Amino acid sequence: MSWLGATYTIPASVITDTREVLLIAGREGLEGVVLWIGQRRGTHVEILGEYVPRQIAYRSEHGVAVQIPDEEIALIIAGLPEGLAVACRVHSHPGEAYHSSTDDLNALLSHVGAISIVVPHFARDEMRLEHCSVNELDEDFCWRELTARETRQRFRVQ
Repeated sequence: MSWLGATYTIPASVITDTREVLLIAGREGLEGVVLWIGQRRGTHVEILGEYVPRQIAYRSEHGVAVQIPDEEIALIIAGLPEGLAVACRVHSHPGEAYHSSTDDLNALLSHVGAISIVVPHFARDEMRLEHCSVNELDEDFCWRELTARETRQRFRVQ
């Protein structure tokens, strides 16, 4: 069963905790990444919590980036209890939110319907999903940015 087009319920505490992690990295001028762990039931995904993986943040004359090492990805996947999955990858950008070509190469999320969320301005502002770049991996394995309206329809924070 595909995750494509699923709706999501996210606890407000997950949003708050995610923003705090991204904000801490951003204060150092670095991107950060947080994974949202969820359970799918039919066409709905319930986010149960967040996980901060071991990550390597880069800053150079070419910009900033964050990477989860391959061995950490393997440990995350192997350590997930049955029925749970990495439902969303959330990371920050220093400026406007968009899914970069580096983001497109994300090795962690490769299932159709995977969600990749980019938070603008190192999460300095309140983290509202409709102000982020929310992207879904389609059947052709291309990332498509959801509109603000689609985001409001499919993601509910409670």
